[in-house]
Amino acid sequence: MAQRAEVNKTGVCWHWPTKEALVAAAMDGLRTDFADTGTLRGDLHAVAALLSRPEGTALARAAISAEAVGDIAALAAQQISEQASPVLAIAERARARGEWREDADPQQVIFTLVGAIMHRVLLEHSDPTGP
Repeated sequence: MAQRAEVNKTGVCWHWPTKEALVAAAMDGLRTDFADTGTLRGDLHAVAALLSRPEGTALARAAISAEAVGDIAALAAQQISEQASPVLAIAERARARGEWREDADPQQVIFTLVGAIMHRVLLEHSDPTGP
């Protein structure tokens, strides 16, 4: 990572004294409120775009990986949990636009759709917005 950023490793360690602090700083850049694109499909594309970015993919992998340990796994899980509210806001906007059935459970449907996006990105290594 230090090499890609064109800095030496001690420079990175000076700013972030632990791996956990470095990971937490990187994850802060992923916090987002998904902008209203005007359609449920567009809003889900925004989620897919986040998960398709290298840092989004790394976050998802850290949250579900058996190899993720201790504080790093906890940080990833916390970040995923904090993103739940903005993702659920997508369902509320879709409901307000008439794109969502009133009797559909937003959490169940949104998390199922996001799970499908994660499957496409993490397991199939495919563009989640493709056919």
